[in-house]
Amino acid sequence: MKKKLLAVFFIFVFTIASYAQVITIRNPKTVPIKLLRVSKALRDLPESAPTERQLRGRRLEHENPALEHQMKIVNENALPVGADPALQRNNEMRTAATASANILSTWTGLTAAVDPSDNTIAVGPNHVMQMTNSDASSYIRIWSKSGTVLVNNITAQSISGVNDYGDPNLLYDPAADRFLFVTLFSGSASKLVVCISQTPDPTGSYYVYSFNTPNGFPDYPKIAVWDNSYIITTNSDSPTIMALDRSAIIAGQSMGTVQMFSLSSFPTLGFQSASPVTQTGNLLPPAGEPAVVIRVADDAWGGSVGSDHLELFQVSIDWTNSANSTITGPINLSTIAYNSNLCGFDNGNCIRQPNTSRKLDPLSDIMMDKVQYRNIGDYESIVCSHVCNADGLGTAGIRWYELRRDISGNWNIYQQSTYSPDTTGRFMSSITINQNGTIALGYNVSGTMVSPGFRITGRDSCDALNLMTVDETVATAGSSHNSSSRYGDYNGLVTDPVDGSFWMTGNYNVSTSWSTNVVNFSFADCIVAEVLPVESSSQHIHIIPNPSSGQIIIAFDLPVNETVPLQIFDATGKIIFEQTFHLQKENVSLSLNLDNLSNGFYFLKMSAGKDITFQKFIIQR
Repeated sequence: MKKKLLAVFFIFVFTIASYAQVITIRNPKTVPIKLLRVSKALRDLPESAPTERQLRGRRLEHENPALEHQMKIVNENALPVGADPALQRNNEMRTAATASANILSTWTGLTAAVDPSDNTIAVGPNHVMQMTNSDASSYIRIWSKSGTVLVNNITAQSISGVNDYGDPNLLYDPAADRFLFVTLFSGSASKLVVCISQTPDPTGSYYVYSFNTPNGFPDYPKIAVWDNSYIITTNSDSPTIMALDRSAIIAGQSMGTVQMFSLSSFPTLGFQSASPVTQTGNLLPPAGEPAVVIRVADDAWGGSVGSDHLELFQVSIDWTNSANSTITGPINLSTIAYNSNLCGFDNGNCIRQPNTSRKLDPLSDIMMDKVQYRNIGDYESIVCSHVCNADGLGTAGIRWYELRRDISGNWNIYQQSTYSPDTTGRFMSSITINQNGTIALGYNVSGTMVSPGFRITGRDSCDALNLMTVDETVATAGSSHNSSSRYGDYNGLVTDPVDGSFWMTGNYNVSTSWSTNVVNFSFADCIVAEVLPVESSSQHIHIIPNPSSGQIIIAFDLPVNETVPLQIFDATGKIIFEQTFHLQKENVSLSLNLDNLSNGFYFLKMSAGKDITFQKFIIQR
């Protein structure tokens, strides 16, 4: 009976996945990966700040002209027509009170003579590491958590020994306690460089690896960690997924193998890239769970795309025998209709700026960096975001999603919404989640009255679904426009592995050249009365459905026949329901009608033997 009830719960709450035309691909391409060198310690490398001449004469980052950001309207009947139906129109605050983000620190970040900036960040237990593009090689800065600069303006070239074409992407691997990054290799049009710290100290030495990418120029590389692999995706001749042997890379082995898969391309798109999902936090995914790669699909891109959806690909890598490695997908998760067309698909520059006719490129056809996975304990979550046309009139907003795995092991959309509280453009988003289930969303802003800068919002796990409830907070304000349309290809937003706060790196303009800041912030936790103690139990209670419109089923295991008192508290700690049940052992289910409760979050308390269990649930109508 318990399993049946759980199945009903997930059908009720989640968007159902479509598994039509899902295929499994085997026998990936394999290419060798080679250890080029072990670098000197970063703290001993010379600083290489940009010169005044370089800052006056900015250049565009190297890219493959065949892979530029171009889209053409193929489906004239694409949905939605008009405003985004998932637009958050009710900008209600968090459940108990209005709250803004708490800015804990703000540090001056890197700058360089190149567009776009390509901000990326990684945070470990003791260090914060930032990278951006530069005029000759990607720049690196490392701070202690107290804000002391430990490594300043060194180049990726000084680590790898080879020049790079930029597109840096940083990652902190929490299980290995290592920092790593990927950059484009300038010595070849089809090669990547991967560097990983030898120890948990990112200011020390790095193993430097390089490998060829036979699918063509590996533009826009994104790196993630999952189980026994590092996963890299690129915008190559076709969207490409690559897996590196994690244990071999960490150990600094001299030679190894990279396994590669290719995805089919969407029609009409010149720029295509999937996004790897990276595991964060101390709780790993269940053993054997495949890695996930995600991309977003708009029905405007052609009839073969179908209705708007997310595409998930499950990647299983066998490092003993590559013939056993597979990629399965696409698993299509239907989304609320969205519109990727901001200002005409043939013109990618859409975001307005003050005092100039120059507009900024929002990158409205891809899932933005990074896609984050977290095992919360009671559930597994993936958060991701992309840019869309929020009002149907060209205003850029952020469509964000939280996915959860159901009891059958399938990923489904748990909640989604488009954030655009006014006509200012919001773009270049990044999203993350902490162990409390609190979600942070950061993004650039720009408009006719707003200079380019970046802002943040978020939500707590106790808030009503589909809403960003934290007051939008200015992380760093701009005061000038940017001289180039290529403002950035991504920002970085990650969760601190120690305290669950959030760190973001983003662009802002005080001149016609971008600057960056690094901002550490947090949100107030869900307000729970002190009279509600935090206690654990060996019992595992399921409240079905959760959120609920009023009728709930409580399902749990009971080892012996027992009299069980049950209480429900509101957020202030007031008891609003109390009853004792005489129950038989084994699988138990209780049905309660709570139609009289207002929308909000509540706590259920059950006492069985010496165990006391608290379980949070939400009423939402």
